[in-house]
Formats: sequence, structure tokens, C-alpha cells
Amino acid sequence: WERLQSYHDGHYPSDGEVILDTDGRRVLALDPPLDVAKLGPVPGPAPGVSRIADYATDGRWIIFQGETVDGADAATFEQVYAVEQDGKQLRSDTTMSFARDKTFVYHGKQRIAGADPGSFALISYNLCRNPPAAIEFDSNQVEIGGGWVGVDRRRAWEVTFVGVKELSVDVAGLQALHDDLRKAATVSAS
Repeated sequence: WERLQSYHDGHYPSDGEVILDTDGRRVLALDPPLDVAKLGPVPGPAPGVSRIADYATDGRWIIFQGETVDGADAATFEQVYAVEQDGKQLRSDTTMSFARDKTFVYHGKQRIAGADPGSFALISYNLCRNPPAAIEFDSNQVEIGGGWVGVDRRRAWEVTFVGVKELSVDVAGLQALHDDLRKAATVSAS
């Protein structure tokens, strides 16, 4: 206990040998071992912006909720944050645990089949307001005020608090999502 220190903004306490997550669970024994001294938040695509980080890395391993993200490429891994489109088009600090590397898009530890990491983005329609006509949110999402959509150059996904499901969106609906992303990103960058 005397050697216990906190790493990654208090999310991973360690005595230098055993690493715990915030729930006191031991992080998996890794080979080679996790380098606790280098453990830090995974960067996002908006440098200099203070955001919540769901993922941590030591430069070799990617950790999510005390477990490794299998097959993730630490050198190219970055967290994906939503831009918010609610009429005000403000930047969102909301995170739904999305990330990407050079090969895959991840939701938590799971890969999103078919998602393109080069074009994937996340948009939040605050309280399910103002989505394109082609997007109809699940009634449970509307009740709890959700409204997140993941989108790449070919597809779109509704993000719920229990998972991700692909949306059936035509070309016009996909274009409307891309237009909303551009508007929101322009406002958030200024």
C-alpha cells in the first residue's frame, strides 16, 4: 500500500507491479508488461482540447476499462469525439467510447464491422433534435435524450447506450449527415 501511486489522472492505481482500474479490478497481466510510468490518455483528433479520455496507453498497449483492446495499433490509435449538432452547433465534450486506428473503428473494445477509420466521425444530435429527415432515432434514445450517429463515407450507425446498430440510410440521408458534420466541425473549430 505504501508504494501505491495513481496514473492516468487517477484512473489506474499501481504499486509498480499490480495495476488496478477505478473499480479496484486488476488489469490483465500483459507480456510484455504494461509500462505504468508511461501510461496516459489516448489522444484525440483535437489537440489542445481538454476532453475526457476513455482509453489509456503506454505506447504499446491500449487499455479500456481495465482490459486490453485486442489487436489495436497503439501508434495510430486515437479517440473519436462527437461534434454536437443541436441548432447551436457547439463542440461536444460527450464521449461514447469511440476510437480508431489505421485499420479499425472501435466502440469500447469492439470493432465496428465495415467502418472506415479514415472517414469515421461521430455527431451528437442533442436531445435528438434536428437530425436529417432520413434519421429516425430509436424511441428509447428519444426518451433518455440521446441522439448520436456514427458516420463514415458509406454508412451510418445509431449509437445507443447499449451498443451500435447500422442505420439504413440512402445517399441523400448520408449526404445530409456529412453536411451536418461539416457545419458542426466548422463552428467547433472557430
